[in-house]
Parts: sequence; C-alpha cells; structure tokens
Amino acid sequence: MKNYIVAIFIVISFISIVHAEGAGLQINYNNVKVSIIYNDNVEDKITGVEYVRQPSGALFDVIYLLQKNSASIVTLNKDIQVNIDNYGGNLSVYQEVKPTSILLKKNNFKNLDYKELLSAICSGLKIKDCSIKDNATVDLYLSDSYMSNSHSDLIDYGCFPCRNNKTITLTNRYMPAKPNAYPPKFKKVTVNKQTIYHYFNNLRE
Repeated sequence: MKNYIVAIFIVISFISIVHAEGAGLQINYNNVKVSIIYNDNVEDKITGVEYVRQPSGALFDVIYLLQKNSASIVTLNKDIQVNIDNYGGNLSVYQEVKPTSILLKKNNFKNLDYKELLSAICSGLKIKDCSIKDNATVDLYLSDSYMSNSHSDLIDYGCFPCRNNKTITLTNRYMPAKPNAYPPKFKKVTVNKQTIYHYFNNLRE
C-alpha cells in the first residue's frame, strides 16, 4: 500500500514539474499583460509552435499590436494568458483578471493557427484590426540595467522559470522602487521581422 501511495506521489510530482516548465513570452504594458507559454520539455505532437519559438512570430506580432493600439490599451486592465499544450494538443486563451472569460479553447488540435490565436488575443484586448502589415516595424527600448515587470513594460522572452534577458522593454516607462533610485537609460531601436533577431534568439525547439 505504501509503495502504491509513493508511486502516485511521484506521478503527480512529475506532472506538476512538466506543467510548471515552459517557454514563450510575457509582455507587460501598463496594466495589461499578455503571456503565451508552451511546454518546452516534451516532444511536439502538433505543428505551428515555431510561431512562438521565432522572435519574428508571436513576439513581434504582439508587440506590434500593443504599440499600434497603445492609446486604447493603456486604459485597460487585462491579463491574457495563452497556454499551448504542444504534446497533448490542447489550447486555451483566457482573460484572467475579473471578470474572467474564455477567449479560445481547443482540444485534440493538430496545428497551431496563428491567425486564430491572434484573433483571440485581439478580442480580449478589444482590438478591432488584428492584421499585421508586411512592412510592419516595432520599437524596442534597450535599458542599461535590468528591468522588472512591476516597474516597467518588460518584454520577457525565453523559458520560465529562467534567467532571461530583462533589459528590453516595450516603452521607456519606469516606476522606481525608491524615490531616489538611479533611473535607467533607454536606447530606442526600430526593428522589423528580419532585424528583431539582433535582439532575441529563437527559443529551444
């Protein structure tokens, strides 16, 4: 009986570890947060996950939509969570801040449709035009010190939990933890889908 209980505990612990690890992006903009996470420690059973792994995909598109619609988004309080189970073939997009809502949920799917994914995110952020122009560009702000998502509009791209590069932000907004804290210096750079690779690497496949 004891061995049976231990075995169950090990299985539950393993499942917890699998779901606790992931990779993707987390982007803050004022009171808006957009996260897209897939489990990076399993073999893919679906196609299309490279859209999240490549900086020119989901990362670029979400940054573009946030900056393009900044005037309306800055007034929102949203937490859009995208969970991609690339092994089990499940996808969920939901708004976590109350009132909570399910924006998209799919089970047993075989291919990640990036247009469908973007449409769900745009719906949650009340963005009417969800298209990305072919010649689109975005602005990145390079900080001379590490940023946190509680004090800046941090772009966190990598694995979670991991020590990702935390010096690139969506804007130059900075809220110091202390009144006399040394403020960071920002350098603004404009990139497109080809040049964003100068600042972000492909995520592990």
